[in-house]
Amino acid sequence: MHTQIQNTESLSNTNSDLEFVKQTIEFYGRQMASHPLCGVLHGEHVPKALLLEYAGIQYVDSVLWVPMLALMKDRAKNPRLRKALTDNILCEAGATHTSHITLCHDFVKSAGITPFFGDFQRFSNLAHHPIEMMNAVSGMSEAQIAGWALVAEAIVPELFKMALAGFRALPNVDTKYLEEHIAVDSDEHAQWMLESVTELLAEGVALDEILSGVHLGGRTALSVPDGLYAKYLRGEYRVS
Repeated sequence: MHTQIQNTESLSNTNSDLEFVKQTIEFYGRQMASHPLCGVLHGEHVPKALLLEYAGIQYVDSVLWVPMLALMKDRAKNPRLRKALTDNILCEAGATHTSHITLCHDFVKSAGITPFFGDFQRFSNLAHHPIEMMNAVSGMSEAQIAGWALVAEAIVPELFKMALAGFRALPNVDTKYLEEHIAVDSDEHAQWMLESVTELLAEGVALDEILSGVHLGGRTALSVPDGLYAKYLRGEYRVS
């Protein structure tokens, strides 16, 4: 009977912790969905320079995302987390379909950006943040990685939604990259990561450690619209 009570209490604690993680993810999702940059990108006259810088940042992120996932996978010991990251790598790399890297290559090229890193010198240092995050992954714990990847998969689709209408308004821009991530990340990939976090909590991993990854990932994702909006407020983009 004592063991049964302990198991019931443990399950209750896991469910409570998981609900708090979900609420935190929803908080960051609302922050992204209601970001003031949405008003700019959904406006009647969207500065093309802003859209191009947005696209350039996404290309850098796309090129680095698979190596980041590989680093995360190699640090993961939990079988569900390791499988989730492995499946994500296979999806991003296009094991059975066109890779997301190719989709992003086509996206930026159709927008008028030469898809080579040398061309990104005309963009701001906003494009460098994925590199810093890639370096940070090598020092994250398994729980932090799970939290970081969960929030990234859950809320980045909102980042793509805010820009989709602006790119669709440009002639001949291939938006499959944005559309694919809106459809896949918030549904399939986020679910994989949520299952991984659930298992870690059930194993007794500290909630605070997972949340530290969630907060880091949430702030990283929001740094993109934050930086772009700051430049917009300073008048660095001209409406063409």
